[in-house]
Amino acid sequence: PALGVGVKIAREAMSRGLMMRARPGSAEPATGDTLCLCPPLSTPDEILDRIPRILREAVTAATQ
Repeated sequence: PALGVGVKIAREAMSRGLMMRARPGSAEPATGDTLCLCPPLSTPDEILDRIPRILREAVTAATQ
């Protein structure tokens, strides 16, 4: 949690057009960062299909 990786990933994802937020983890009880996504139910499939690619790119960029 102290590394702020979730926030870095969320920033990278948002810079690529994916709206999301990160909830930082905590030491007590030990939990990791949580990435929150909530696309509207009316989101077209072609948009939903982009989410995994954008997340992969964001994780790669945030952890290099």
